[in-house]
Amino acid sequence: MTIKCLILALVMLNLPVVADAQQSSFSGQHWSVLPHDEKRSIVFGYLAGFQRGFEVGNLAMGARDFKELRFTQKTDYYVDQLNSFYQLYPSCKESYFPFVLGMLALKWSNLSQWTYDQMAAQCAQVPPPGR
Repeated sequence: MTIKCLILALVMLNLPVVADAQQSSFSGQHWSVLPHDEKRSIVFGYLAGFQRGFEVGNLAMGARDFKELRFTQKTDYYVDQLNSFYQLYPSCKESYFPFVLGMLALKWSNLSQWTYDQMAAQCAQVPPPGR
């Protein structure tokens, strides 16, 4: 099993646990009413942290030849993708927002081969925030 697969498995297995453990109730419903600039700030910060965490995690595990993780589009592209995802799968608006953004970040970074339909099915598996 490659380091990439191991990291992907660990991240995906822990996303529901993180969602359950959070006290925040921030969901896609909250996201939909935010001004565009706030959405950009949230996505930029999340992706920057995701990228840095990936690099630090690989280095901590002793990986020397890991693929450098890059989000190649401008932040507005990812904001639009997230908005589109919520339009196509409105039931995911009830899910914990960082869980949804985490799944999409894995897709955008090519660490996940899940389809959007598969991601939407995962939304149903995670209890809404605050439960």
